[in-house]
Amino acid sequence: MVRTVSGQPGRIPGSEGPASPAGRRGLARGAVPGGRGARQRAAVFIRRHHLTPYALLLPSAVAIGLLLFWPTIQIFFLFVQRRMTTGLVAGAVKG
Repeated sequence: MVRTVSGQPGRIPGSEGPASPAGRRGLARGAVPGGRGARQRAAVFIRRHHLTPYALLLPSAVAIGLLLFWPTIQIFFLFVQRRMTTGLVAGAVKG
């Protein structure tokens, strides 16, 4: 048999609105009625805007970026250091 759940879809059991006595009693100071935690809000945002494929691609994009750009940055700094030392040595010889 199928077990059915009463109430509205997507509603968290036990979280009543501010109009009900249980809802007024359960709210903390500064809390938003029916509020969600940051993790749950992020999950809802990702699902609503269909960002899951991009979230799955993000770690591989970071890895590829590091593999491509880290050696490039190192080569750039080595080039600059070599230029500076060459200029200093050439200046000392001429002077």
